[in-house]
Amino acid sequence: MRKWYFSMNERSDAAYERLAKAAVVSCLQNTSLAPHCLYDGAANAFTQWLEQRGVALCFHRAEFLDPLFEAAQSNEAYRNMARGAFLRVEIPLVERHERFILYTDVDVLFLADVSPFPILPKVFACAPQFLPTDYSYFNSGVMVMNVEAMRAEYRGFIRFIRERFSTLEAFDQGALNLYFANRWERLPTLYNWKPYWGEYSQAKIVHFHGPKPEMIEQWLRGDASELSPLIQSLLKMNPAGMAAYLKTYRTYASQT
Repeated sequence: MRKWYFSMNERSDAAYERLAKAAVVSCLQNTSLAPHCLYDGAANAFTQWLEQRGVALCFHRAEFLDPLFEAAQSNEAYRNMARGAFLRVEIPLVERHERFILYTDVDVLFLADVSPFPILPKVFACAPQFLPTDYSYFNSGVMVMNVEAMRAEYRGFIRFIRERFSTLEAFDQGALNLYFANRWERLPTLYNWKPYWGEYSQAKIVHFHGPKPEMIEQWLRGDASELSPLIQSLLKMNPAGMAAYLKTYRTYASQT
């Protein structure tokens, strides 16, 4: 497995561009993976930054979303987030050379080389959502994909998304958990380690799931009143881990 994919929408909050840049820097420094970005939007300063660092860009739009947005009367903020998130569903249409790829959300850091992976799944492999031992529901922020298998499932999965769109939670993650129930494989947590689980010296990919670095900074300043109850509860789980991985993030963000 040689390629890392992430996806972005040009109307995403600027904070996600900052996260993506730190992720790219960490990938280039610590892994042998080749970064690839699916980008919904036009060329701009951010895409130029990516290209200057050797990130392979594919300008792509998930066309199936347009009528779904209209039918659900979703607001602009939701559309902007969803356009980036749902792009991971499109990877099998774009990637035609590799059988297995690594996908992550942009809010990750690569702390060590991840190749070779311990599992090459029949469809895909993911780690748990909130608790490191609870594999009843997976977090799709890090996925090892069998591209051929996902391509074969594409039409059926898109049909499923269309049927359930108005009830889906967490964008396509909810759909993935429902549609592929009992067909996904377990990815060790060291490939999707959350700061609220504490520090872990063996972690290869740290995922700022929930509280993002700027939220952690806000919380450490004692100014967390505007953060949601869920975010605040996660922040309180392991303050030392939060602070440690925030420091690591700053190291890579300073190089962007």
